[in-house]
Amino acid sequence: MTGAIPLVVFNLRFLFIEPVLTQVRLPDAAGNPGIVVIGLWGGRSARREETA
Repeated sequence: MTGAIPLVVFNLRFLFIEPVLTQVRLPDAAGNPGIVVIGLWGGRSARREETA
């Protein structure tokens, strides 16, 4: 999951701040935060199962 955080920063920088990437990359930029959220959700679920 931590590997997706640099991708999020890369996509935000080069899509919105310095528009080098095209709008074709927008789904990729939207998907990376989703991966981070799903990873956090899975980590919390796993910790809850360990304590139960």
